[in-house]
Amino acid sequence: MIIAVDGCQSVDQILNAYDMPNKLSREFVFNGLSHANEILGSEVLNPQHWTFVGKWNPLKSMHESFYVAKREMTLDIGDNRFHVGAGEKVRAITSGKWPKAKVASICQAAGIKVLKDWSDEEGSYGLYLLRQDNFPTLL
Repeated sequence: MIIAVDGCQSVDQILNAYDMPNKLSREFVFNGLSHANEILGSEVLNPQHWTFVGKWNPLKSMHESFYVAKREMTLDIGDNRFHVGAGEKVRAITSGKWPKAKVASICQAAGIKVLKDWSDEEGSYGLYLLRQDNFPTLL
């Protein structure tokens, strides 16, 4: 199996990518609320009641995006009722930015071997050829 991994560690570059000045990233994230409403068959998640925040989590090497409630609200979804407090965060997106050592660690923990890797000089992106011995294949 070949996978591509974003290894960028430049916090400024990452934050700009997930919160672009033209607001395209916010539109992308808020599309998630619209899609959820479509699936639910009604406007349970009013986009006007939410804002967006993104942050870099250096401990996890991840960018994390959240919907943040602008006010207290109750969401009725099916037979369930959920209370959301003002300022409460709901995770929207997580995006790992893993350097080579982190990829190797994740793979090792999952019992996967990195057979070969290729990356740019800065390690901003990489391709990894992986193999899991007990994974069934069609070949």
